Amino acid sequence: MSMRYSVQTRDQLVLRDGKPFGEEKNFGGSSYGWVMPHTLAGMVRTTIGFAKGGRDYFMSEESIQKSWDIEIGKIMYSVTDGDRREFLVPPPADVMFTKSGDKICVNQLNWSSVPENCGTDIANADWLVSTLESSEKPAKNAPARWNWSSFAQYVSGHLNEGSVFAADDIGIANPIMDVRIHNGINPSTRTTEDGRLFANKQLYMASRRADGKVLPLEISFEASEAVPLGEAFLGGERKTVSVGESGIPFPAMPDIFDNQKFIKLALLTHGKFGGWCPEWLRPNLDAASIDFVTIPGTEFKVRLRSACVNGWDGVSGWDYASRRKGGNGMPKAMAKLVRPGSIYLLELQDPTQSKAVAEYFWGNSICSGQEKKDGFGLVAVALAQNQVKV
Repeated sequence: MSMRYSVQTRDQLVLRDGKPFGEEKNFGGSSYGWVMPHTLAGMVRTTIGFAKGGRDYFMSEESIQKSWDIEIGKIMYSVTDGDRREFLVPPPADVMFTKSGDKICVNQLNWSSVPENCGTDIANADWLVSTLESSEKPAKNAPARWNWSSFAQYVSGHLNEGSVFAADDIGIANPIMDVRIHNGINPSTRTTEDGRLFANKQLYMASRRADGKVLPLEISFEASEAVPLGEAFLGGERKTVSVGESGIPFPAMPDIFDNQKFIKLALLTHGKFGGWCPEWLRPNLDAASIDFVTIPGTEFKVRLRSACVNGWDGVSGWDYASRRKGGNGMPKAMAKLVRPGSIYLLELQDPTQSKAVAEYFWGNSICSGQEKKDGFGLVAVALAQNQVKV
């Protein structure tokens, strides 16, 4: 992946989750609030294919396979505020903001062994449980995405417990959304069907601050093959976006990871693992202890001591191959994705290798196969030592 691209639009994006509208009076499927990695990958592969041979390019199995092999990576949102442009990341799941007047207060999870006078349904004695000092309820105005400058403090361990911020100082709210209701159309008569409604949630690539100012958003990514610049179509209803070269490189890893016994992996894009973490890393929580495992493709040994997974999102799509053969296209089976922001706490067998391990993970995917090519599982690395009480 030698070139980085940006995607911008003033059009509204429709990001359906792939479910069919269903029976009469079914209100329709749900929509996503952010562009999913596979949706962006689909745009890239379609744009490249059309440039190579138009619609006929996708009529052969060989062309489709070549398209699937195009890899998308280092997907990031960015926000522009005046002359300042900054990357955005999902909120780390081990940080909770509570209300402090009209501002928000930082509360961070700690990990420790289970006390002797307590219990858990996890039999494994090596699994660390998370605790939170605060008993306050989460703040409602917590940012939906953090600015990279705030995340950099988190990475280096300088986002101190009890620090108070205005929400706009940490990051941004969700993109601006609009909902439109449509009548279902009978394909044979081209007339509306009574009671058959569906909804489109439309996303604007912009976020509104507390003071009402609207900030434009864009997406950047890397691709393993040159992407034609100019107009492309993204999401449902073929909404138009503009693809250009990006002048912002992916953030460099800070030089802070020497001699660390523990590090954290923070998901920056959804994880598609077939479970709550990568299979090669997943410990047997019914066993007595957790063994060290080798990171695939390396000689480094780590073990997962704990995790903070903040839920899942369902993802589907349409089987293009069946549509290509003259059908209407069949919906793909739903997959459960681990939400971005989820945290995995790793212990290194040899702490002297911690910088090399961090370099291996930084800005790369912890998925494999097609899921990695689709842009899932991008991670950054953060310090964890002062959160672990073992």
